[in-house]
Amino acid sequence: MDGYLAKIAHGPNLTLSGFNDIVQSTPESAKPIHDGLYKAIDIYLKAHQNLIKTENEKQD
Repeated sequence: MDGYLAKIAHGPNLTLSGFNDIVQSTPESAKPIHDGLYKAIDIYLKAHQNLIKTENEKQD
């Protein structure tokens, strides 16, 4: 499952809430080791730096 998350993390149309929803809906049994999940999150953050900045500005 972590491999799938890492693959879709690059998607330019994947919103932060969409990515979060997918991660949250993944059962714990599908992610026994969190290293892959952390890698997928890192990939998402690097691929969507402008989106993250926009989200932070909305919260300020």
